[in-house]
Amino acid sequence: MYLSIVIPIYNEEESLPHLYQAVIDAMRDFEKSWELVLVNDGSKDASMAGLRKLAAEDPLHVRVV
Repeated sequence: MYLSIVIPIYNEEESLPHLYQAVIDAMRDFEKSWELVLVNDGSKDASMAGLRKLAAEDPLHVRVV
């Protein structure tokens, strides 16, 4: 893996799709391997479900911790 982008997530259920899309847009022309590591930082909302959904939809790039 050439680049890992690590982002802590705390109660970000509603913003996860926007965050993911912003990263995808920014990395669109990046020609080396990369991953987005989303770290659930003890969220009390449904963030974890959203993280799992993103990881299932894009297993090439999204990792959930």
